[in-house]
Amino acid sequence: MLYAHYEGFSKFVFLQYVKAVNDSGVMCEEETSSIIVGTWERIFTALQTGDQKSSVFRSKLSNDTRLHHFARRRDFIEQFSDFSRQIVQISDDAIETESNLRPIVMKKNLYLLGLDHDVFSDHDGDIIHLINRRNNIAHELDRNGLDEREYALLESTVFKIMDDLMEIIMEAIQKQRYRRQY
Repeated sequence: MLYAHYEGFSKFVFLQYVKAVNDSGVMCEEETSSIIVGTWERIFTALQTGDQKSSVFRSKLSNDTRLHHFARRRDFIEQFSDFSRQIVQISDDAIETESNLRPIVMKKNLYLLGLDHDVFSDHDGDIIHLINRRNNIAHELDRNGLDEREYALLESTVFKIMDDLMEIIMEAIQKQRYRRQY
């Protein structure tokens, strides 16, 4: 239950940050690079892996991959100012806890939102321990559970992370850390 509380709370708080950023109504040109990348995720995916072909050479050079990559990049540059004036809109899918909210996954979510990704590094060992114990209990590899002292240590760590995460997100919203600082 302690792990479920940790994961659910973390995802909820991250999504509240995404909602606050999206509700700000600010254009991409006024945002930090992380927020812009989050907003343009679909555009970047189409640039990298898309199969859109150049309208000029669609029939005559339909298999020229390099040319079609160039054409997508050229279209991006030609539309760049329109993209920059786009209102920020990050998808909720940007936040992912994967199968377990391991320390590296927490760092990834913080990084994707432009926040300090190493802020909880001192707790990595305890969180890995919690996840391993939870998984072992869930898969019936450990039927003994936790003793009171071990649980108290893990509970203290989890609540410290959750309190700090809430404070970080609240400050980021209040100080509009998602906006470009000039």
